[in-house]
Amino acid sequence: MLVNTGGLQFFGNPPKNVWTRLSATALIGDSSITVADDITGWKVNDYVIIAPSYDGKK
Repeated sequence: MLVNTGGLQFFGNPPKNVWTRLSATALIGDSSITVADDITGWKVNDYVIIAPSYDGKK
């Protein structure tokens, strides 16, 4: 959620995809991940956030 009561400007070129899904499980200690989509435009030192998933099973 973003609330802004003034002006808002964005600079730079956004990547083609700003999010994707993992195509393989990421385990603790892994130094790389495999993603499902084209990530052209992502750069070294970009922030990557991996959110947990939940399949409804216990």
